[in-house]
Amino acid sequence: MHTINWNDFKSIEELNKSLNEFLAISYTNSLHSSLNQTPRERYLKDANEIKFIPEELLNFHFLHKVSRRVNKDSTIQINKKAFEVPQKYIGQRINLKYDPNKFEKAFIINQSNDIIDEIRFLDKIANSKIVRKKIDYTKSLGGESGDEI
Repeated sequence: MHTINWNDFKSIEELNKSLNEFLAISYTNSLHSSLNQTPRERYLKDANEIKFIPEELLNFHFLHKVSRRVNKDSTIQINKKAFEVPQKYIGQRINLKYDPNKFEKAFIINQSNDIIDEIRFLDKIANSKIVRKKIDYTKSLGGESGDEI
């Protein structure tokens, strides 16, 4: 394709068609100097070893990954957006994956990258009405409940 006059193409569609024809006819069927075979022959040699995975699993591997500590009100922030997290994670550091282009939900993942929970944008009104378990802060200060500090 190095001898092509790029000014001959009137549209990107024409260029794409020409590139696809080159790949299908010339490139994949021409002997490759470092392979000592054509790219098509090399591909077919190990074609049975290729494992295809469903598109949704493939997309999951390209999500952004972040770590956040869950606030006492059961929320976190990702890119200045508040998300509601299940209460069981309050005070814990969690790992998350999310798609920055489709930013309506995120996934809590474990060390093996398995999804363990899904979270969504914070609904401030609903969040304010949740009855949360009471936390005895005196135990975290080293004293027993009711002891003077």
